[in-house]
Amino acid sequence: MSFAKGKRVFEEYGYVLDFVEEGRVLSRIGKPVHSPYAQLVGDMYFTLLEVSLFPHVKLNLKEKVFIGKGDRPQVKNVLGRIRYSELTPQARFMLPEVVELIIMNNEQRFVELLNNLQSVSPKMHAIELLPGIGKMNAKKILEERSLKPFSSFEDFSKRTGIQGIVKIMAQRVVEELSTEVKYRIFTRD
Repeated sequence: MSFAKGKRVFEEYGYVLDFVEEGRVLSRIGKPVHSPYAQLVGDMYFTLLEVSLFPHVKLNLKEKVFIGKGDRPQVKNVLGRIRYSELTPQARFMLPEVVELIIMNNEQRFVELLNNLQSVSPKMHAIELLPGIGKMNAKKILEERSLKPFSSFEDFSKRTGIQGIVKIMAQRVVEELSTEVKYRIFTRD
């Protein structure tokens, strides 16, 4: 996914990675927050976020929550973006599973991404950045997609012989969020 330089992009929805009912976290302005809060991952750009919640709000892990502009029934404030290193142990544990859920819930968007990935350098295609996809598998994927775009994850698996593309993409998302990478497919800086 590409992001226009200089254009600010915001998440509309996030999925709960961790919920702390009686917590205290430093907000981005340096003040303690004594209300319930949660750590989320955005469903569009995989942005890691921390939010404060209205009193008596309880969230479940993997729950989809509205965090966009306007009336938010659960989220009092979006405290801001956080780094992977700032995630709670629970949030880190949940991240791969929640990312897989987001990819599955948005299958057409991610199939389209597979159909549109381009070269990142003269010697490397973005498809090779996916864990376990080397030059040989990348060549097979590119050959198949040149004949006809992929229509689903199942179609991708049948035509390429590569199983578990959702898990493979989720691994790449987590890698982009947790380490310094030269090229990004799914996340933003």
